Amino acid sequence: MTMAMNRLERPVRELARFWGIALRTPPVAVGLALLGLAIVIHIPTLNQPLLETQWFRQTTTAYPALLFHEQGIDLLRPQLPVFGPPFVLPIEFPLFQAAAAILMDLGVPADPAMRITALVCFLITAVLVWRLLVAIAGEAAGLAGLAAFLFSPLGLLISRMSLIEYMATAGALAFIFWGLRWHEIELLNDRKGKPLFRFSDSIRKKLDGKKIQKVHVSISHTAEYAVAFVVFETGRDEGEKPAERI
Repeated sequence: MTMAMNRLERPVRELARFWGIALRTPPVAVGLALLGLAIVIHIPTLNQPLLETQWFRQTTTAYPALLFHEQGIDLLRPQLPVFGPPFVLPIEFPLFQAAAAILMDLGVPADPAMRITALVCFLITAVLVWRLLVAIAGEAAGLAGLAAFLFSPLGLLISRMSLIEYMATAGALAFIFWGLRWHEIELLNDRKGKPLFRFSDSIRKKLDGKKIQKVHVSISHTAEYAVAFVVFETGRDEGEKPAERI
């Protein structure tokens, strides 16, 4: 029993040391480190041919990209010869294929170009998942979600496949994230009609960090002009100067 405890003591100490380092590291740095680790893991697989699972689906995505490279990009009439004449099957808008074709134009072989494009879309999606969770539930939830997204077995497999899914997912998440940002600061009215601000948690934290306790707003207009005046009222700690208006 004592020997087993001694064997566990060193790993536990190392784990505690790394945990302490993680707690002292800025969350953004931890997130960037996770993204860097994901890139390192995927680099050795980028030259593999598109022959793993979903090979036919990958081919239907890769073939138009190859034709874009050879014949020029035509987003409205993508060709798909795997189905025979007339070679046109508009199953998806070929932005992903166009991006991969640009890499091919730069000299990247077809299969790696498809995988690199997919990986870039996957990483963009990962960043959006991370920041969306941070905005909703805080830094810890954001980092946990980022790690789960990057290193789940399904994510490790699909993230470098010739598929458009992560480009579509990135677009959807960007739209959601933009929608949340749009509502971070809202201008409302109280029962008497006085204008007032309502802030999201992330904006409130930034205001608290600057010791801003109140935000006043006044709005007026004429037939031709409108004017708004905002006052940020800061608090004070003991021994500081009286509250100032900035």
